[in-house]
Amino acid sequence: MSQTYEDLSSSQKRLVESDEQFQNIMAGPGSGKTQGLNFVKLHKQTFKFKYHFLQVLIDRIAFLINHKNIEPEKIKVLSFTRETVFSIKERLKERLERRIAIDVDVGTFHAHARQLVYQFGYSIGIPQTFKIADKGTRACDVLKECEYARDSIKAVLVDESQDCTDLMKEFIHQMSDGKMLTMVGDKNQRIFGSLLSEPSEILNLPEGSDCTLVENYRSTKFIIKSALHVINQGRMRVSQPAEIRNPDGVRVTIATPLNESSQAKYVVNEIQRICTNSGGLIAHQDCAILIRKRSTSHFFESALKKRFIPFEIVGADSFFKRMEIRDLTHYLKFSLNPTYLGFLNIVNSPEREIGDCQIRQIYELSREYNEHSFLDIITLIGNEVIGDFVPMARLKIKHIANICRDVLVKFNNKEPVSVILNFIISATEYETYISSLPDSIRRREYLAELRSLAANSSVLADERNEDSSSELERFIKYFDENNVDSNNGEKGKRVTISTIHCAKGIEWPCVFIVSCNEGCIPLSINRSLEEERRLLYVAMTRSRFFLYIIAPLYRSMGLQQPSQFLTDLPASLCTVGKPILNDELWKMLADTLDNTMSTQRKRSHSLVDE
Repeated sequence: MSQTYEDLSSSQKRLVESDEQFQNIMAGPGSGKTQGLNFVKLHKQTFKFKYHFLQVLIDRIAFLINHKNIEPEKIKVLSFTRETVFSIKERLKERLERRIAIDVDVGTFHAHARQLVYQFGYSIGIPQTFKIADKGTRACDVLKECEYARDSIKAVLVDESQDCTDLMKEFIHQMSDGKMLTMVGDKNQRIFGSLLSEPSEILNLPEGSDCTLVENYRSTKFIIKSALHVINQGRMRVSQPAEIRNPDGVRVTIATPLNESSQAKYVVNEIQRICTNSGGLIAHQDCAILIRKRSTSHFFESALKKRFIPFEIVGADSFFKRMEIRDLTHYLKFSLNPTYLGFLNIVNSPEREIGDCQIRQIYELSREYNEHSFLDIITLIGNEVIGDFVPMARLKIKHIANICRDVLVKFNNKEPVSVILNFIISATEYETYISSLPDSIRRREYLAELRSLAANSSVLADERNEDSSSELERFIKYFDENNVDSNNGEKGKRVTISTIHCAKGIEWPCVFIVSCNEGCIPLSINRSLEEERRLLYVAMTRSRFFLYIIAPLYRSMGLQQPSQFLTDLPASLCTVGKPILNDELWKMLADTLDNTMSTQRKRSHSLVDE
């Protein structure tokens, strides 16, 4: 077990070894010295983590145990996500003896609250059957009224404190009353709309509790200066880190492709260009595509699949595997090619309570009357010509048949895909259906994106240049091609597609911020312009070296303006089009990544930039 802190900077060491009871550490992006890349397997998903801010937090815990003689089990570490909790626990096992590390009480806010109520709630009359939704307020009651609960805590450490809700801040206040408290956060990375005032104000921390980590270990000078320019155009005023430990780097790349499809092609081309020419310095897993709206991932999913580039999606689902997308495209496919298997995909979407016995009877009738198409079969059933069905079932089957026949008529009349799709949504009352399901807001978001794609399906025609196929057939083919599971590479070696919110706390050498237009960044429905500005600041500071900000000229709503946050970005900080790749750039990249060109680059000395 190491008890020294030689890897820390002077400012980090000062904060770790502080005797102050309260510390509110302002830690900007990349200011906690990051070490190593972890792949954490949790709930059958793989999460990629950098140890953002955790260096100081971990060493502070070690200091409290080793030098302040605080029992590990009485140190409470609070974080927002289970993934970060897992990372902290793993780091503690590296930093301390295992038997000591596993005793440190690390958990999410919810886990700590639940544990307190279960362990001590009985002493103040809280039944074991309390509602889980009440655990936050109940936990505060326990801490107020139960001395045993308070005595179980001697030190509290909080990660990402800027995103605490009022209830979380009250919980921290009750936990840390008379204890040692260390909070680590950055007010300029508040992107969840929950914080109305500073943690130090809510917790009534004494003057002098605020302290700052002044170094930046992550990004190049061009990235830091560009991000500061963006954030300083708003009400926030952020000073430049006292020391940026990396080279100048390459200027931020601003690109304005024609549309969202061209944007995806541009991103994939740049990923291939950089990975191919970097000689091993940059691989697929070092690249991230950051999206503002989770429903817009499909452009990049499709473009990456075409180039056989493996990818993973964080903070969103694959667009093509969403229930809403598959349900509605199945209606289109069945109408043009009615089969029994196709019927199974739509018969209870939305739910119609047509049971297995009735479906089996439909199948038997299709074999008996095999001279008819399957659409004819369900039409005959609906019209009471064949089969033995109860009236309600016949009515429902007839409704499906009528919808699909109307779709076929519209197809033959060459009506636009958007008209046909909207007809299906209306005829099936699909919007009402998904509004009754859990997570209805997200479902409606994906439905809106599908409608937008249908309204702009000419983009797909331009991609394929298949004049012989109809607009609807190209639309269906687009979904068929992208809904196929393929070998998506080894875990941990994939390009990341992530929402900006879920990218918080993670870093990559190469980052693409896409659709940086008005209406997207800032999002038109978000009333907090400053929160949207902070969101772009967070996105920009995820990058270590290559940073692309892309604003298509046209999106689904028509001609689009670049984000107002990019206004007046100095020409000295950015370049247009794409960066020039040369030996000087690769040397700066190697210095930034703490690699050496001689061992990492397997490439010709004279590089021809593509």
